[in-house]
Amino acid sequence: MNDKKYPVQKSEQEWRESLSEKEFNILREQGTEAPFTGEFNDQYSVGTYLCKGCNAPLYEE
Repeated sequence: MNDKKYPVQKSEQEWRESLSEKEFNILREQGTEAPFTGEFNDQYSVGTYLCKGCNAPLYEE
């Protein structure tokens, strides 16, 4: 049984409504894309990158 508590608590339906189909697959169903094929593979923009699920900062460029 998974008793881990996360800062953002949403039902699966709420996640589906707040994420795109691709985001839901990656964040909720452990989906992935083939290496070196993603739209952000060569992303070098300056800024803070945030988690799509909880807005936590992931890293700064």
